[in-house]
Amino acid sequence: MQIEYEMEISAQEMFDFVCQQTIEDYYMSTEKIITKEDLHKGFKYKRRVVEMNAFGKKNRSEGTTAIIKEMKEPTVFALNMSSASLKTVLKYEITQDPQEEFFCKVKYTEEIYRNGKKEEEQKRRGFLFLKKSPEKDMLQRMKRVEKYINGERQRKFEEIRIENEENKTEE
Repeated sequence: MQIEYEMEISAQEMFDFVCQQTIEDYYMSTEKIITKEDLHKGFKYKRRVVEMNAFGKKNRSEGTTAIIKEMKEPTVFALNMSSASLKTVLKYEITQDPQEEFFCKVKYTEEIYRNGKKEEEQKRRGFLFLKKSPEKDMLQRMKRVEKYINGERQRKFEEIRIENEENKTEE
């Protein structure tokens, strides 16, 4: 699957968000705290994943290893996740608009290999319980990320504005 989406956020903001998701996944898996500075090409960890089955019971999935395959700030972040039977390759390619500070294009690529063979898109969509295609689902996720980042930026700007006003009244 591959999608491209134009976002009203900076390339740095998107890159930081993807890194933060990896940091949070690492913490959920290991209960250890790291920072973005700890992430690099070749960074590797065992994921602890708990999934719900069709009957609402929690299943521990088989051991999954995550490894950062490529990391070039703020333009590329690629992560491979693999277990004995499944490998998922995720890649974000982020292009900053040179004219607009808060505008970038994100190209997201996801490939899934089951038992060493690339899974076909049609096969993934063939399940009746899927209400929408993986592409539409990912586009909705991108829109939520964009909304979240814009909200965080506005919150930070408001905090700075209030702090500046407080500093002026103290003078």
